[in-house]
Order: sequence, then structure tokens, then C-alpha cells
Amino acid sequence: MKKNYLLGIVVMGLIVLSLYSTYAMFTESVETDEIINLSASTINLNSEIVEYEQITINGNEAKSIMVNISNSTESNLYYGVWYEMVNPASINDNIEIAKLTSSTDSTQGTINTGVEKNVKIVIKNTGSSSITVNIGVGYSKTSSLDLPTNRYVITNEIQGKYIINTSVISRSTTNPTKIVDVGNSTSITVTPSTGYKYKSISCTNAEASYNTGNNTLTLTNIIDDVSCTVTNEIITYNVGVTASTGGTVSGSSSKTINYNGSTTFTVIPSTGYKYSSVSCPSGITGSYSTSTNTLTVSSVKASGTCTVNFTPKTYTVTVSVTNGISSPTSRIVIHGSSTTFTVTPNSGYEYESLSCTGGSYNQNTKVLTVSNVTSAITCTIKFKKSLPPASEYIESLLSSNPNAMANDDPDGNIRYMGSNPNNYVSFNNELWRIIGVFNVKSSTSGSTEKRLKIIRNSSIGSMPWDNGNRANNWTNATINKYLNSTYLTTINSTYQSMIENTYWNLGGSSSYEDATASMFYTRERGTAVYNGNPTYWVGKIGLMYPSDYGYATSGGTFYSRSECLNMAIYNWNSITDYMASECYKNDYLYDSNNQNNYWTLMHYTISSDYVFFTNYGTISSENVWTSYQIKPVLYLKSSVSITGGTGTSTNPYILSI
Repeated sequence: MKKNYLLGIVVMGLIVLSLYSTYAMFTESVETDEIINLSASTINLNSEIVEYEQITINGNEAKSIMVNISNSTESNLYYGVWYEMVNPASINDNIEIAKLTSSTDSTQGTINTGVEKNVKIVIKNTGSSSITVNIGVGYSKTSSLDLPTNRYVITNEIQGKYIINTSVISRSTTNPTKIVDVGNSTSITVTPSTGYKYKSISCTNAEASYNTGNNTLTLTNIIDDVSCTVTNEIITYNVGVTASTGGTVSGSSSKTINYNGSTTFTVIPSTGYKYSSVSCPSGITGSYSTSTNTLTVSSVKASGTCTVNFTPKTYTVTVSVTNGISSPTSRIVIHGSSTTFTVTPNSGYEYESLSCTGGSYNQNTKVLTVSNVTSAITCTIKFKKSLPPASEYIESLLSSNPNAMANDDPDGNIRYMGSNPNNYVSFNNELWRIIGVFNVKSSTSGSTEKRLKIIRNSSIGSMPWDNGNRANNWTNATINKYLNSTYLTTINSTYQSMIENTYWNLGGSSSYEDATASMFYTRERGTAVYNGNPTYWVGKIGLMYPSDYGYATSGGTFYSRSECLNMAIYNWNSITDYMASECYKNDYLYDSNNQNNYWTLMHYTISSDYVFFTNYGTISSENVWTSYQIKPVLYLKSSVSITGGTGTSTNPYILSI
């Protein structure tokens, strides 16, 4: 920074004033009254001293710079304050460099020894990009400074002017800093950002006023550089809420909300009412959540009151009918009210069931009444085919199926017979077989009714008849406990509802080698038992009797049914009369898959621990702790009907209750 001799350059100060604005349109800072001390201490004849300081001016900015010039040499000197453009390389229309006319000393002339001069200059940059300028002083003992071609003595002058520096608080826009002639007035537009409004102003070295109508800051009687602070504040609005009939505002019903802000209110519908709509004045957006009963107001740009509207709740009651028709099929019902439907079964059908909250069906009037409706309801009403009981249906088949059915036991019970009659039935979604239709007691009262007796087509496994007490008392038998507890729970509830408690005869027999089917039948219903054993048991699931096995034969070519029934079952597998095998081979209760040892219900009266079982086509006895196969047997309720199927294994009878 020297040309011939190093001269001390002391920069005394740089005053920076900053403009604060979140959305400022112009540069947010300005530097003013910068002081540059440039002095000559020694100089030789015909020599010159050049000192300078580099100054940066931001876009749309002005700087007022005081240049202090002193001569501490022993001779008078010639001086000149000059500028040199660094960036851009040359001055343009956006750049002004001049001396203030109020400055006493000139930018060039003679400075006597021991004298100090003060020259105030202004640099203005009205362009958008920053500029860099070197400001310096040249000294010489002659009147010629001999400056380089790119350095120019400042000759322009500007009338006495002061910098207007505006700082804005709370989000506003403003125009650039101004330089104003002394004593003059000026106006600056200070526009609050959207959602803000003018609050206050504070200025130094000028009288200030602010017009909220046109957002104009007016400065008068400017006596020096002016610094103003304009403070704005966010706009607030009063927002309230009311509820129509059927609703209640819970908690605060009005709030103060900032511009474009949001808040919530709790508005609860009364019992039996529901949200309908919300209305808010212009400048307020309202939305209501039915899940939280919350009104949210947002984008608030005005004061006002929102109204949340409620209407009585209504519900759709729908009737779904199987095998029938409803008039009407649905109806809109007000909360808490009742309604009725006429529901008529199709021809040949009758009422079966109704699934409906608050519903009742009158079979005589065919009217479905739904009371105290407090929610959407679907009433499902079913009608079933008006069919005779299953026992009557099977009984009606006797005359047309002489080769598969018979009623020749002592009580005339109808039974299926043969190697594979069409007596299959679907029960618990499994294949079972109909043993026949029997007159049985439902309890110990002695009253009887006809019921369908069925047996599972396949075994559920093997186990001892009684592995606990090892006694032939059925009421305590291991199989009995298993069938009527553990196994019963494996049956679907729909099918469980079809099973009826039945009076089971527990009569025993003292022999089996001579017993025919009818003899077993009579003894099963007799009173001969092992010492202390009961003669009957009331329960749901049991086993087949020996007589059931015997009466299931249809006989064959060499031995007719009657001949088989007159023969002791023990002899059906006679080693001397193989023709007798026709009796068990044409018996569907005989298991041809070699799992043919099945427990029966009947016990041996001359022993405490023997009962009867099917033994390779015959009836024999065995001790109770031996494990044989089990086929559960049960009686269906008399109300059970057959609603489909043909009785074959591929199309079994379908049961309904």
C-alpha cells in the first residue's frame, strides 16, 4: 500500500448499522461515517506519496466516509483524494463517488506542514451487486500528483445529505436505505408482512410518523444521519363456537388466535344426536371430527363464530330373510324408536330362528318388532321347511325298502339291514349311519317317543371298557366318562343341540353262546344284572347293543334273515358251517376292514369285569381292561328333521333342528 515510502495507515473505525427483516427487499446492512487516516510524515522533493484504503459497498447501499489528511513533514505539500475502481473495473451509472458540500476541506489542494484536513465523501451503489473501490490520498511537493491512469481525483460534489437507516422488527418489507438532503423530509414504505400490523416506531435525529392506511413512514426535520426502528406485531382474531340443539360446547367457547393460526374446540353431541355440518364466517375454515368430537378451526384470517350443527341420529334396520319375504326389507328409524316388519315364510316353511338385537317375532301375526333402536341393525330371520321329524321320514321308507329295512324285533322298531344300505347321515360333518327308529324313554317317567338312533360309521379309536374300577358297571365306565365329556366337546354345538338325553337299558346276560338277536334284545331290557349294577342309565352317548348288531343282518342265499335271526350270533362264524358267514357278511355293523372287535353296552352278569363285544362276526365277552374299538351311538331329538340327501355315502341325509 505504498508507492515510494511507507506511510502509516490507521483505520480509526467502521460504523455498521444493520437492517433486520425476515423478508427484506434490499440489503439489510449499511456502513456510514467510516474514517480513513492518511498522513504524510516525510517526503522528498519531486516525490509523491500514495496511500489508500479498499472499501466494499453492497448492492443498494451507500457509505459516508471521512478522510483525515495530515502533513507532519517539514514542508508544505500538494495533496489529492482519489478513487480507483477495483470491481467493476470502471465506474458506471449505478455508482456515484462525490464529496459532500458540507465538508469544509477540498478533495485536492495545498496542505501546510503540521496541518490536518477532513474531507467527507459519499459512495453510493444503486446496483444489485456489490462493488469494491480503493480510496486514497496522493502527496507531492509539486502541483502534479502524477496519478496512474486508473486513479481519479474526486471532483464531484453532493449537497449535504444524511443517510436514512431503517431497521424493521417483526417481519416486514421495506425499501432501501435513503440519503436525504439536510433539513428535508422523506417517506419510506414499510409494509407489514401478511398477517402482521404496525405497532410502534422509534427514530433518532428526525421527527417520525407512520400512516397505517398506506404503510408509509414519514421523516421530517432531518438534522443528521437517521436510524429508525419500526416494530410490527402479528394480527390476532377472536374466534368462538356455538352448538345447535343436540350438542354442547365443552370447555372454552372462544379463543384469541394468531393470523393464519388454528385451534380446537370440543363440541359433544347429546345422546341420540349426530354431527350434521359446521358453518364458519368468511376468513375461518372449520372441520369437525366425529371420532374425537373436535372442531378444528384453521387458516384464521377474520374474527367470528362457528356453529356446529347436530341432528337426531337415524339408523337403518334391515331384515334378511331365508325362505321367506319381508315387507319392507329396510326402514330408517330415529334413535330410541321402534318399528315393525311383516315377515312371511314361503309356502311349506315355518319359523326357525331370529337373530336380532331388540327384535321379536310373532309367528301368529307374522310381525317382526324391533324395539329401542340405538344402532344400525340387521335382523336375520330364518324359516325352515315344514318337514316331518326324521323318525317319521325314515319310518315312511319302510314299505318301499323291504330289502333294506325291517321292523321284526319284539317291539316293532324299524331297523336298517344289509351289507351297505342307504342309511348314511351327516352328523358333526362326519359320516354316521342310522340304526333305526326306536320307541325310547326320554327319562325315568316312563313316557316314550320315537327317535332316530345313529352310530358313527368309523371308530374313534380303541380304549379299555373300564380301566379304573375294572368293573362292568356302565355308569362308572371309562368309556362312558370319555364319551360324555371329552368326546362330547368335540361335537359342533349345532349338532350337540340335536342330541337328547335318553333312558338306556343296562340289562345283562349270563351267556352268549346260545343268544339270538331277540334273546339279547329281551335281556338288554330286563333286570338281570351283575350284583349291584344299575338296570338303566340316562345320558347322551352310549354304545350299540348286541341286538343292534344282530338285527342289522339281511341274511343271504343259504341263510335268510329269519334263519340268521333264529341262529345264535355266536354261531355266525361257525368253523363247521361256513355258510353261516352270510349272516355277518351282510351286516353293515360288521367291519370288514379287520377292525371288527367293537365294544357293546351289555355286560356279563356272572362276572364283575366282563362285557360283550363283536368278535370277527360274532358276539363274545372280554374283560373290561382290554382295549377294543369304539363307535359312539346316540339318539337324536324327536324335533330333528331330514332336510336333504339320499342316504348314500356320497350324498348322506342332512339333518336340521
